[in-house]
Amino acid sequence: VNVADTLVEYDFIKPLFEQAEAEKVMDGVVRQDGDNYEVVLRFHDSTKEQPIFERTFNFKPNDVFGPVNDMIKELATQAGKTLPEAMQGGLDFGTDNGHAFIDFLEGFDGFQYVQAANGQVANEFDPELAVTALRKSMQADPDFLAPYEVTVAYARLCAQHQIGTFEKVEHALNKAGEAAPDDFRAFYG
Repeated sequence: VNVADTLVEYDFIKPLFEQAEAEKVMDGVVRQDGDNYEVVLRFHDSTKEQPIFERTFNFKPNDVFGPVNDMIKELATQAGKTLPEAMQGGLDFGTDNGHAFIDFLEGFDGFQYVQAANGQVANEFDPELAVTALRKSMQADPDFLAPYEVTVAYARLCAQHQIGTFEKVEHALNKAGEAAPDDFRAFYG
């Protein structure tokens, strides 16, 4: 994962092949301009300097599900795998609300970063950005369970690694608890 505004050069990708002993590497970039999104998806082969596949997806939030399904299918194709029959027609993302889904992905990205870094995050990292995105996702579609579940896991992960302040973690859990008052997971017991 490389957080950047542009696609990375081959010099950055080449060591990934060597370190991971991978045959293929996927990279890309997400750009946003207002309500317009652009995702560039690329696949690289260890024997070639140029990408072996590149596709640009342009969409608005409520049209996100088609491009995401296409990206998943291409990932399976590049990996030489066949998607299970239940996934052939597309995936169920847990919501039909594109804004809720995109906000969820933003929040989930923060959770993934802390988890992958095992708490060793950059000094300027602000966990509140992910919490805000997850909260917006819960508000956009209260029946979408994923943002609630990630908020609870993220708050616990931040507390475990002492990222952010106690007050911010507690606030995130209180807001999650308000969104799902009958679920006990947002409460430390």
